[in-house]
Amino acid sequence: TQVRVSSDWSSNHVGRLTVQKGDVVTLHRVYPGGWWTATNSQGVQGLIPQHVLNLGHDIKVMNKDKNMGNNHKHKVNASKEEKQEYITNEVKNSKINLNNVNNYLQDNVSNIARRKRQQLVKARVLYNWQSQDKDYLTIRQNDIITVTKNVGGWWQATDNSGMSGLVPANYVK
Repeated sequence: TQVRVSSDWSSNHVGRLTVQKGDVVTLHRVYPGGWWTATNSQGVQGLIPQHVLNLGHDIKVMNKDKNMGNNHKHKVNASKEEKQEYITNEVKNSKINLNNVNNYLQDNVSNIARRKRQQLVKARVLYNWQSQDKDYLTIRQNDIITVTKNVGGWWQATDNSGMSGLVPANYVK
């Protein structure tokens, strides 16, 4: 089932899919708590929360349900109720094994925590730098920041107040 994303959502957590409003994603499976496994148009798969999905509009049902027949291959003009019913049936028919989901989530939480511990690096800011955008972090000389990821000449970092964003890699050591 393909749906359009209704709002931007991003996460630094491993296994989660960052999406932007208007993106079209393919839904695979729903998990307790309203999380979906989805694939974006570039083929990247991960978990996204249900609240960013437009489940009532713009759904293309890609003939995964044999009971719908070939004449419903692209059910773009279906009513909101038909689309919601289709998704509800998809969820019911997915035969989710809650023990497997719970084990999967516990394993991922443990792996994420381990990776986070391994990825955290303290760095000293060498020069002042003023952010001009919400995705970037303003830094001051001699501040100590926590660096989590290299993003092509930039570092994803968090300051002591908990604010995070990108900083120029050559401004920290």
